[in-house]
Amino acid sequence: MLWEELLKAVKARLYAKMEERTAYTYWRAILLFNFADKPTVDDLLERTQAWKEAGISNSTIAHHYCAVKWIFKNFPREFDSLDVREMLTFMAGITPDEREMHYATREEAEKVIANARPREALAIGMAYYGGLRLGEIVQSRLSHWSIDKTTGKLSLLIPSPPTARTKTGRERRIPVMAQLATLFCTYVHGERHARLVSTGIDTDALLLTYQGTPEGVSKRRLYESIVKECKTNGLDHLHPHAFRHGLATILAKKTNDIKLIQSVLGHKNVSSTMKYIHLAQDEIADSMQSVFS
Repeated sequence: MLWEELLKAVKARLYAKMEERTAYTYWRAILLFNFADKPTVDDLLERTQAWKEAGISNSTIAHHYCAVKWIFKNFPREFDSLDVREMLTFMAGITPDEREMHYATREEAEKVIANARPREALAIGMAYYGGLRLGEIVQSRLSHWSIDKTTGKLSLLIPSPPTARTKTGRERRIPVMAQLATLFCTYVHGERHARLVSTGIDTDALLLTYQGTPEGVSKRRLYESIVKECKTNGLDHLHPHAFRHGLATILAKKTNDIKLIQSVLGHKNVSSTMKYIHLAQDEIADSMQSVFS
């Protein structure tokens, strides 16, 4: 198959197998390589050097590589296996840059929550008090929240696919802390109820759009809305995931129980949990000193 024909087939399969936004991201990355023919390792080297000279980060370049790898995986018969192996080896040598991982302190989280609109306050609370990912937050449904008849306590179900997408693909249920329960009740019985009444819609989606559409707020829109709330409070360095980081950090400082943190965050491997731990150097030194005290 000629390269022009292969590109048409690639685009068609991308949009057939992926969500539209994801397919667009991959297709745009493929076009950025500007290959005149089926790529070789020399083509990758030339493009990579040009990107580096333009100041493009390794992380961005590595993300672009994902699109090329996708082509190799989905159209293996169109390439020589030795060429593919050589290109994969080259791409593996470009590792993402180490990024500073920001996390919300308790004071910062409580400040944003106190000043945010009810919907955003609940979303931030779900990340900070529950450890949910943004994708899990927007997929949350009212029916996922339930009260245990024995204990009378509220809990939240994080379903497995296809109801919701989790990185582990496993269902988990988390206890709802009093702070999160208050945010939940405030939003559900206040702003959400008023929105349902004014629009006349009937939906199980927890976080509604401000227009009252039944499918609920999108991940992108909620991300932008939370970032705006952070900036309004003078906390430009924070983003939705920073509140999840904050929960992991405070649990580490208070409990030192990695398995607990792993369970709360829903990580499959404990190695994924370790990168969320931001213990200050003086605290590490104090912990080490206490061993010999």
